[in-house]
Amino acid sequence: MGCIVKTSFYTRLVMTTVGPILISVGIFLWAAVSRKKARSGKRRREIVDSAVGSFLWLTYFVFVSVSTTIFFTFGCVKFGDDPTSYLVVDVSINCDSTEHKVYMAYASLMIVVYPLGISLLYSKLLWDNRVAIKDEENRDGNEHLNKFAFLWDSYKANLWWFEIFECVKRQFLTGMLVFISAGSASQITFAIFLSVTSLALICYKRPFLEEENNHLSIASHISIFCTLFASLLVRVNGRRRRL
Repeated sequence: MGCIVKTSFYTRLVMTTVGPILISVGIFLWAAVSRKKARSGKRRREIVDSAVGSFLWLTYFVFVSVSTTIFFTFGCVKFGDDPTSYLVVDVSINCDSTEHKVYMAYASLMIVVYPLGISLLYSKLLWDNRVAIKDEENRDGNEHLNKFAFLWDSYKANLWWFEIFECVKRQFLTGMLVFISAGSASQITFAIFLSVTSLALICYKRPFLEEENNHLSIASHISIFCTLFASLLVRVNGRRRRL
């Protein structure tokens, strides 16, 4: 897109936040039209269930990427003696400008819609249906639960809430780190603390039904820890050389 028209981080912010909303509107408009054409009550319920399921899959697909983009709006940094703050992901943007303040207000609204809104939606779905989810014998055949099975079917019945933890962890390890000094040792240290805490919880709870998934998750968290620790060493050594 950047080769065709002039774009900036603002273009990315608007497209990634408005796009899923327009798709969601399209899904439910299609459901409304199809429901009117349906002749049987069973078919109408199937259409509604299909639309809700598609919407929930969409929210899960865009949750991390859109949330990260939104949080990047608040990640500003100063260079040397220059008093002006610049956006970390697009240094052509002046964070002190009126235009950026408008987009920060827009991003604040989108935080309510995406990071907070989707997390609360998942939390309500899982909490309201926790009894049915914990029923290991019948939950797989429950049509109502099938619409959001991706939130619980990989986990043990007593850990119906684990996807909520995963959502919060993803946000803290990605976009929300911008609220800590960008590229600083404290930012990396905080990320290391989160990764170690998550690793300890997974080792203790072993939340996945398939033991292979537990092993994969543990290996992934160890990899994240090693990457972050190496970044911390590079950061500290680079600072020593400058001194």
